[in-house]
Amino acid sequence: MANIDWTNGKLNHELSVYMVDPCNHNVVLDKLEVDLEGNGITWGYETATKVSAKISVTNWDDYIENSWIQMIHTIAGTDYERVMFTGFVWDEGAESKSGTLGATPSLMGALKALELDRLTAPIIIGEGALSQDLAKTILDKSGQDYFINPNAGNYRYAETSVMDAGETRLKCMTDICDVAGYEMRVNGEGVIQVQKYIYPGYIVPSFVLDADAENTVVLSSGLSRSTNKHQVAGRSIAVYKKDEEVLVGYADVSSMHLASPSRRGYTVAEVHELHDLVEPVSISQLQNMAKEYLSDDSTSFVEWNVQTMWLPLEEGDVVAFIPSGMDARICVCKTVDADLHSWTLNLTLREVA
Repeated sequence: MANIDWTNGKLNHELSVYMVDPCNHNVVLDKLEVDLEGNGITWGYETATKVSAKISVTNWDDYIENSWIQMIHTIAGTDYERVMFTGFVWDEGAESKSGTLGATPSLMGALKALELDRLTAPIIIGEGALSQDLAKTILDKSGQDYFINPNAGNYRYAETSVMDAGETRLKCMTDICDVAGYEMRVNGEGVIQVQKYIYPGYIVPSFVLDADAENTVVLSSGLSRSTNKHQVAGRSIAVYKKDEEVLVGYADVSSMHLASPSRRGYTVAEVHELHDLVEPVSISQLQNMAKEYLSDDSTSFVEWNVQTMWLPLEEGDVVAFIPSGMDARICVCKTVDADLHSWTLNLTLREVA
């Protein structure tokens, strides 16, 4: 594939949209003509389903019922080709204009399909069960293509537990990922990817976004910074209630922490109500739980909203961002909002500590 210079503002981007078989995305049924404007993809790192899309179709009568939509990016004059999105129609948004039924359907990906599907029977997780085997059990019956990286590791469950009937397959998979240290994404072909979670700070950035570079891809408009450092908690409180009994444990940040009341002059407290704990429950146990909650409750973030020229980025990708006149900071792409007419990206970049 051609090595593309993404700083070249004269690249001739082209979008092709195809209808593919809902059960075999490698089978193309037909091409679907779309308007120049109104097409886009949004990737979200912290959203459960990771990706969604939209298209604008002049004649919706051309759509083949139940076909999935595949969006492919090419660059004229090169052999570059990237399958960016494969998903199903969620909401047609059809509207009649001048005797023709047009539509602006919203599209969802394979993880949305997991969210819509539910277990028809409980799954017993026995002591010694392996996380990859459990993931395969859930995904095999989902009807979705998936790939579990064999290098992701194989967590062994120490205690017996149950995934209840009626629980969504996505929630079951998310629980497995949390316990086993996995992350789950979906690629452009619509294949669910399960892999070992790697802290973004350990990942080599795929691009450098230097606002002051002569050939910068950063556009001058749409640059802003936000932080929650003034709102994060300096105290976490764990509350356990059973019948008339109420037990409380809490933990505070150190006096050196940004969120300490000795530095702020006020206290932000986060309360966690606990249920179904194994008896007996002690205050010291709740204090230890509060300390665990405090790690997340007191963590602040800094985010940048940046508009760039087109780059092959998705949620979770890592970049080095250099705002004008400032030092570089490593960031993870929290959201990537792609405009497939202007071929620009609106990025929300979260700094990695």
